[in-house]
Amino acid sequence: MKKYSNLENQNNNTNKDKEIKKLKEGIEELEFVKNFQQDMIPGLKIITGF
Repeated sequence: MKKYSNLENQNNNTNKDKEIKKLKEGIEELEFVKNFQQDMIPGLKIITGF
């Protein structure tokens, strides 16, 4: 029973680590998009006259 419990805990920790990694990658992608937009907006304002 204890071995099964340890194995189950290890699997849960592995799943949590994978989920955290996936969320961090999503955050990095969103930060890239945000920075890209912030870089583009001033140029577009100049071009469009806003």
